[in-house]
Order: sequence, then C-alpha cells, then structure tokens
Amino acid sequence: MKMTLTPMNKEEREFLDSHFINSTAGSIVALLRFYATSIGEFHKELAYRSISFLIKTPDCPEANLGYFLAFSWLGAKYREESINSYLSYMKTVSPTVLRAEDLCLLAQTLLKEYRYDEANHFYLMAISIEPLNSVLRNKYSEYFIKSNQLDVGIEYYKKLHKSDYCLIKPFALFDGSLHKDKNGKVVMDTSKLRETEAYINILAELKERNYVYRPKLKKL
Repeated sequence: MKMTLTPMNKEEREFLDSHFINSTAGSIVALLRFYATSIGEFHKELAYRSISFLIKTPDCPEANLGYFLAFSWLGAKYREESINSYLSYMKTVSPTVLRAEDLCLLAQTLLKEYRYDEANHFYLMAISIEPLNSVLRNKYSEYFIKSNQLDVGIEYYKKLHKSDYCLIKPFALFDGSLHKDKNGKVVMDTSKLRETEAYINILAELKERNYVYRPKLKKL
C-alpha cells in the first residue's frame, strides 16, 4: 500500500468535498476502502478528514470501523487508536460480518506493537474466514519471523503443504473454463504447493543463519 504525503490535487479534493456532503459513517468506510483497494494509495489528508467527519457522527459500529481504517494508515503514533477502534467495532457486530482483510490488518498492527499472542489470534481468525487466501498465508509468515518462532512456522507450512490447501486441481479460468496448454492438455494448478515451499525455504534459511528479530525501541 502506497502512502502519499503530497497534497491532493483539485479534482481529488472536489471529489471528496462532494462525497462528504450528507455522508454517513458507512459511506466513509466505503470511501476509505475504495482508496485503499481500487486506487492503491491512501492520502493522509483523506484519513484526517474522515476522522474529523466521524467525530461528528453518532456512535455506531461503522464509525469505529472508519476510525480503524483511517488511523491504521497514519503510522505508529496512532496504532493504539486503530487497535482500540476495531476491538470496539467487534463488540457491537455479529462475527459473521467481520472481514478477513480487516482482521489481517488488525493482526499486522498488533504485530508492529509486539503484541504477538493477539496478532496470532487475529491472523488465524482471518484465515478461518478465507482459508484459501494466499495473501493471508503470506502475511502470516511475518508473524513467525517477528515473534522468533521459525521452527513453529516451518512446521505450520509443512502441514499446510500436505493439506487440502495445496490440493492439485485443474487450473480454472475466470469464465469457469479449464486452462489448457497448446497441445490441449489441461493445466494443473500447483501454485499453492510452490507457495508453501517458498515459505518453508525462507523460514529455513533464516533459521540456518541463526536469525533473531530484535524489536525496535519505542520512542518515548
């Protein structure tokens, strides 16, 4: 995710001005997600304006979710606010509406605060919602590195390598048809096997180098 520090241009600011008129907490959440996923960057100006708007809205689950998304892109200074906002959100909604991407973002934020047990808990929650999501498995590997649990991580991905997650099956295209090579033979999807092998090799290499992650000292 790209965080841009440059001011928004005139068109972007006009777009935001029009969006904030008669907005709700839910529409602010949608706007934050739009910038983060569709545009691929997140302006600090948008984060601050969203927070300022949400302060004026009635307390509701969507407001806490909006705070979480906005604070999460404002750096270390606002991590605690981001974490607390999402935990407050979780208390007021059904577990069925929780999104894997949000839980993963929460886990990453907790990991940066060296709250390893909590980070692990929310990584696993995210994976339980989308067990075939490769991005989640990739980000989870960071937990094993930063918590200095390389052996545990290696065993985790070895088990995953032998599980249904890595089941070899025909490679399906977006339209549902099967991908075939130039000879008309159906191509088998082995991406999950290669993915888990890569994680195992990365963690094993770090272990061989006696790698130890040392947390940075927090600024007072």
